[in-house]
Amino acid sequence: APAIPDFALTRVSLEGGAVEVPISGPAIVLATAGTPSVAGGEAATSIALVPGGAVFLTADESVVRLSGVGEAFVAEPGGNAG
Repeated sequence: APAIPDFALTRVSLEGGAVEVPISGPAIVLATAGTPSVAGGEAATSIALVPGGAVFLTADESVVRLSGVGEAFVAEPGGNAG
C-alpha cells in the first residue's frame, strides 16, 4: 500500500502508569479499551474516557498525557511517509 501522510496514528497501551505522547498540532484521542485519562500539556486536570469516548486537543498543546488502564489512539495531522 502506498504511504500517504494524511494523518499519524499512535497506539497507547496503558497498564496503570502514565505515558506522554508529543503532538505537533491538533489531535484527537480515542479510547478503545479500559478507562484511560487524558490531559493536554497546558491542562491541570484530566478527562476520563470510556471505550468509544474521544477528546480533542487544540494546536497549542505540545504533548498529551495519558494515564490509567486501557488503550487509546492519538490521531493528528501529517506523519511520516515512510
